[in-house]
Amino acid sequence: MQAIAFALVLSTASGAVGLEATVSGTVTDSTGSESAHALVQAMLRTKSESGGIVGDHPNPWIEADDHGRFRINLPPGRYKFLAKNEIDGYPDPIFLLNSDETATFPEVTVSQKHLSGVRVTLGRRGGVLEGELIDQRSREPIPRCKIMIRDARNPDAYVEVFADQAGRFRFAIPSKPVLISATAPGYKTTKIAKSELMLSGGEHRSIGLRLEAE
Repeated sequence: MQAIAFALVLSTASGAVGLEATVSGTVTDSTGSESAHALVQAMLRTKSESGGIVGDHPNPWIEADDHGRFRINLPPGRYKFLAKNEIDGYPDPIFLLNSDETATFPEVTVSQKHLSGVRVTLGRRGGVLEGELIDQRSREPIPRCKIMIRDARNPDAYVEVFADQAGRFRFAIPSKPVLISATAPGYKTTKIAKSELMLSGGEHRSIGLRLEAE
């Protein structure tokens, strides 16, 4: 599968001017193997007048090919490259819950020249949790339930995700103790596990959960 490329256009007072360079590289996992179909994001780093970083501006995620290779067209600037592969248990690194010091997300300066050899390394492999949320009485699926995944050791580190219209969910979580609960309008908040839940690296677990009406 070819990487999906995207282009950004810089705007000036006189109009939009395309100033792009092609950036290419590879995503590997924690073992050094190519991460097929990983998603890559280039975050533009913006600076204040004093030179300090004041914010990041994310661009769309793009998909790497079968060999973890990606190719992106970007205007000049300083970028941080992130990657995830949730299908294989590597969660989205944007959230504090999923932060991993073993990952390598390089910062590179893009000029008007092409840049190759950017290497992005995923952190530790987590697990994949999927399941279905249904009404306890009717056994009908509950659409768009909100699911909270919180670090059992750090309550400030959490992620909120939503089930689909059929009440099904699937997401990658880091291999650490987490607390997971689900809620929906008109239903009581229900814990997915009675205690802490921890999936090992590469583990894939399927569960079902019944929500009780208020």
